[in-house]
Formats: sequence, structure tokens, C-alpha cells
Amino acid sequence: MRKAHGGTLFLDEVGACPIDVQAKLLRVLETGTVQPLGSDEDIETDVRLVAATNEDLNARVAGGDFRRDFLFRLNTFELALPRLAERGDDAVLLFEHFMRALSETYEVEAPNLPAEDVAALLALDWPGNVRELRHVAERRVLAARRGRGSVAEALRADNQQDDVPATLREAVASFEKTLIAQAIKAHGGRMDAVAEALGIGRRTLNEKIVKLGLEKARLID
Repeated sequence: MRKAHGGTLFLDEVGACPIDVQAKLLRVLETGTVQPLGSDEDIETDVRLVAATNEDLNARVAGGDFRRDFLFRLNTFELALPRLAERGDDAVLLFEHFMRALSETYEVEAPNLPAEDVAALLALDWPGNVRELRHVAERRVLAARRGRGSVAEALRADNQQDDVPATLREAVASFEKTLIAQAIKAHGGRMDAVAEALGIGRRTLNEKIVKLGLEKARLID
């Protein structure tokens, strides 16, 4: 909370937040202060809190797994986002966005989307939502690096075994992505500990996470 002072703190999958942590966050939201570990001093903090979840928090409250007062405090303004499958052409627009970003990472020209690829994107139910879409886009870009591929092929899970880096730079990017992902898992998402374990600065770590398209929340689920 102290590091987010003057800014925004995003809580992804807030439904998984333990009851005891909910109580601590509620106190911060109600008092506008934090008390550092081992100290009796209250420090003022000004933080905008944004939370996201794919669960029914009212049902969690009824089941005793989520504090009602914490939900009331969070729920100032609610924005419901429909599933990707319910958003029409958004799947195609997002897929193109991810391909452009990933093409820069892997230093390859973004492949075109012919009509059959667009049809394949629109036909899928996307149970994994946007995260699944991004992974398919990455497989498509990796296939394009070798001069082949289609969305239909990228949708097949067994296609992943052919995603072997074709250049040294691509191999280094793949190795870095795997190493950082393993470190995030090993340290439970504590980024200072991850940076120290990898022997790099926190800023460098953040830049690599963004460039490599790593999703911290997914890694520590």
C-alpha cells in the first residue's frame, strides 16, 4: 500500500484474497493509514483501489468466504465485462493487437489474417478468455517466424511442441521468459525477491515482464 501512495493499486482475482488480508485492506480503506510491520506508527496513504474478479462475490459472502463490509467498501463503482465470446469482433481486434506486440518481441513481421483465420477466431467460445487468445496469438507469431502457420493450427494444443525458437535472439527471449516465470512462481509473486534471485534490478525485471508478455496473476494462481 505504501508503494502505491498517490497512485492506483490493482487487486486481480480479489475473490481469492484471504479473510485476514481482507480485514487489513478494509482498515486501510476506512482509515486511510497503514501501519508498517513491527511499528506502532500509522502512516497516511492515498491510494485508488481497483479490484477484478470472475467470481460472484455476493455468493462468496453468503458462503462466509468473503467479508460483506469489505465488499461494500470495494463496490463504489462496478463495471461488468462480458466474456470474450460475447464481444463479437473484439476477438479479432485483440488478436491483431497481441500479434503486433508479440511480433516486436520475437522480431518478426506480424502475419496477416485471411478470412479463414478471422472465421476461426469468431467461431471459438474462448473458455480461457483473453489470456487464451493471447497464447494462441503467440503460437501464431512463432509459427510465422518459420514462414508457416494459421490460426487453426495455433488453436491446436499439440501445435505447441513445434514452437522451437528459430534464432539465438528468439531463444534468449524464450529462456528469459521461462526463467522469470519460474522465479515468480517460486517466490509467490514477491517481486523484490524475484529481482534479487535473478540478479537484476526491479525496474529491469518490470520491463522484461512487460516485453515478454508475462502475466504475474496467472503464474501465482
